[in-house]
Amino acid sequence: MADSSGKQTVRTVKKADIILIAVLAAVLAICALFLAGRQMLALPGSRNGAQVEITLEGETSLYPLDQDTQFTLTTKEGGTNTIVIKDGEVRVTEADCPDRICVTMGSISRTGQTIVCMPHQLVIRIISNDQEIDGVAQ
Repeated sequence: MADSSGKQTVRTVKKADIILIAVLAAVLAICALFLAGRQMLALPGSRNGAQVEITLEGETSLYPLDQDTQFTLTTKEGGTNTIVIKDGEVRVTEADCPDRICVTMGSISRTGQTIVCMPHQLVIRIISNDQEIDGVAQ
């Protein structure tokens, strides 16, 4: 690098720079391990007896999470949502609602997760027959 007088200057790596790089690398490694651990816990179909509870305009239906299927639900006013249950996950792949938030929510596979389409009064929730204990109750 040359300064305004034309002299070459050499930039040195200081001890503080090395510490900063090491700390950032450690934080990234911890985040990667955390995310990898969450992925291992969220394996599709990892919950025995998990079901998909679908409520459309107040009427509820149950579907097994471990059986692949695809169907389209139609509201009383003609709105449609296409639901896909595949590989232990459920998602809305198509919807004719204005905001399509239900489609952008992606797949769910864990007990308690939900997908909601407010314009069509649709709620998709993963439920389980297993008795689960949360971290507070243990």
